[in-house]
Amino acid sequence: MKQCLVSDPILKPLNPNKDLVLSTDGSVYGLGFYALQQDDMDGMLHAVKYSAFSTTPHQANYSADDLELTALMPALKSVQQLALLRHVTVITDNSHVLHVNDWKASNATQKRMIAYIMQFNMSLIYIRGSRNLFADALSRLFQDTTIQERVEHQAKYMHSADDFVLPVTTRSVSRATLNTTTLQTAETQRTPSGTIAQSPSLDVPQRHTASESDIVFNERQSRFARLWLDMIIAQSDAHNFDADRSMLNSNADTETATQLTTPDA
Repeated sequence: MKQCLVSDPILKPLNPNKDLVLSTDGSVYGLGFYALQQDDMDGMLHAVKYSAFSTTPHQANYSADDLELTALMPALKSVQQLALLRHVTVITDNSHVLHVNDWKASNATQKRMIAYIMQFNMSLIYIRGSRNLFADALSRLFQDTTIQERVEHQAKYMHSADDFVLPVTTRSVSRATLNTTTLQTAETQRTPSGTIAQSPSLDVPQRHTASESDIVFNERQSRFARLWLDMIIAQSDAHNFDADRSMLNSNADTETATQLTTPDA
């Protein structure tokens, strides 16, 4: 059975000289898609690739629009090398994805997904959900599976820290190295002679070290505080300048009035 599902005529070999047709569907259980190409013999569309991935616990809380948009990510990534060079037709049963060019992103994940989609020469076609049977069946493949099986069938690239589209963790290798170096430097102290000596170890409970997100947040807070302080100083200087100018004008008016009221000797 497995051999039949992955061989001709059920699954045709991928032709790099032909355009692609992708049909996708997303549910709270999983993300399903299949890729089609037109056959030269009968002119029909035949499957050249199909797959399904289980959703993460975080993705299971997505809205229907976000799930449908997320389902398009593994479909494009699976044929990315060819899709960047050929025209791609996407079949979806979500009207919001149909107008992805006008999608107003409401969070960073949507911005990354839309930015990734924009690099493809792609057109979208809407069909009713009742007719998108194959992709819908693939997206619900993990409905009755165990938690361990769902974890094993999650998309591997979503666990890559350097992935641009759907990273589970946003810490890159370079930032993690930089953070480690910073924490190690903080644990050392420089002597007057210029040599670096390790701080003595004490048998006390270790304090909670700040994560990279905390450090970045604190840097942003400090930058915002400096900008706010500069603005207050600028406003204060402008206010003092206006006050000095008003005082000078008042003194000048007083002197003029005094000269007018003083009789000539």
